[in-house]
Amino acid sequence: MMSLLLATVSIMVTGCNSCQSENKKQDVVINVGNDYDGVVEGKLNAENVISLQRQTMYNLSKGVEYRWFETTFELLNYIDSENQDGTIAEITSTFQTIIPMEGGCDTWVQYIASNAVKGTMIPQPIHSFFVGDSPLDNAPIKLTFAQALERINQVNAPKPHSRYCVLRKEIAPNDINPQYIFGNSRAQLYVDAVTGTVCTENPAFAGGFGLPLGEWP
Repeated sequence: MMSLLLATVSIMVTGCNSCQSENKKQDVVINVGNDYDGVVEGKLNAENVISLQRQTMYNLSKGVEYRWFETTFELLNYIDSENQDGTIAEITSTFQTIIPMEGGCDTWVQYIASNAVKGTMIPQPIHSFFVGDSPLDNAPIKLTFAQALERINQVNAPKPHSRYCVLRKEIAPNDINPQYIFGNSRAQLYVDAVTGTVCTENPAFAGGFGLPLGEWP
C-alpha cells in the first residue's frame, strides 16, 4: 500500500506541458464560486464538455502544472431503465494543480461541474491532494462515453441500478487501460476505454488481487 501511495505522489509531481499545449485553443470566461453560472444549456456531449473543462482548467491554472484525474457522468435516467437513452444530466471532472515550493510542492484539488440545465459550476479549490487514480492527461481513450454505454447494452449482464459512470485509471496491482465504470458500490460494469471489453469485476484487481492486503498471490 505504501508503494502505491509513493507512486501516486511521484505521478503528481511530474509535469504536464503536453496537456497544456494541447489545450491552448480558446479563452474561457471563468467564474469561481459555489453556484452554477448558466453558461451550459441543452444536451451535453461528453467529449465536448470534457474538452471545455480541460481548457477551462488550463486557463484557471494560469500556467501552473495540473493533472486531470477522473470524470463522473450523471445520467438523466437509470442505467437499467427502459427510458435510458444516454442523456447526460451532469459531467464533473476532477483536476489537481501542483505548485512548486521550497522543499517540495503544494497541491490543490479543483472540481468543474457542467449541468445540462443549470450551467457550469467551479467551486473554490480544496487544499488537498488526490489519490487512487493515475492521471488521464495522456492516457489512451478511444471509446466515447456513448460507445461505452452502448457496449454495456450489448452484453448479457445485469445492469446496475444507478445513474452514474466514472472514467478513471485506478492505481492497482494490475496496470490496465482507463475504464468507464457504470454502477454504484453494490454493482458495477467495467468498460475498457481502449478495447471496449466489458467486465463485471474490477480488472485492476483481477487474478486474486481482490484478496485482503497481505494475502495477494
